[in-house]
Amino acid sequence: MKISYGVQPERIGKKIAIRRAFLLPMYSFEKLHCGMEARCDFYETAGLYVEVQSIWPEPVLLTAAHLERTGFKSESSREPATMGKGVLAERITRQWNPQEFLLQPGETKLVGMERGLRLEGLMEFFTDDLRGDFISCDLAPCVLHNSQRVDELNSFFAVRYGKRASLRLTIYEKDYVPILKTSFRLSDGDNLFSVGNVRNDAYRLQHDALIAEALYVLQGGTDTFGARLDAGGRRKTSSDEAEAGERR
Repeated sequence: MKISYGVQPERIGKKIAIRRAFLLPMYSFEKLHCGMEARCDFYETAGLYVEVQSIWPEPVLLTAAHLERTGFKSESSREPATMGKGVLAERITRQWNPQEFLLQPGETKLVGMERGLRLEGLMEFFTDDLRGDFISCDLAPCVLHNSQRVDELNSFFAVRYGKRASLRLTIYEKDYVPILKTSFRLSDGDNLFSVGNVRNDAYRLQHDALIAEALYVLQGGTDTFGARLDAGGRRKTSSDEAEAGERR
């Protein structure tokens, strides 16, 4: 006897799938000037992170990744690059630790992209009212309590960069053999409960992560995302202090 629960099985037909994707503010993204009135390289700049899962019965080595902007109203100024642990470079020979991107069958890893995304005008979104929003940072990235902010950020992106503004991502294996291609539309972001269409490589960015991580810094948090991810802890922010005061 065959029992059906009304759930269609996933037929992926690929070596890897994306479990979640989000933008995170880069170091000193909130600082316009960095000493001697020089413009900070990472002002209003975010980095793309994707959590990939191997669905292949053999080990898979990610060798490079390419990220590009499409459909933006205007071209951005020079976009900075970053490197280090967990960051997948565009050139195979620039990997910090190539073995870091070797996925065993069923393994998941959070991978950052080398190329940064300059979002000019992003700081205008973080008004005084928004900066007081509550966040929880027991997890990394931090969790945003007010989900309405995601819709507000989608509207902001649509007006600022255009409804078609997207990020096109290609991840490679071997000698630049594409293993995954997908695009993320900036004005179609979602929250941490977002479920992408894995079969069609259609995913949505979890914008609540971008907002919450930015608020963590703007509310006084100093530990980097990588440090909190590794340690599973963080320093308290003003939201934590206010919440503690309410409980007292």
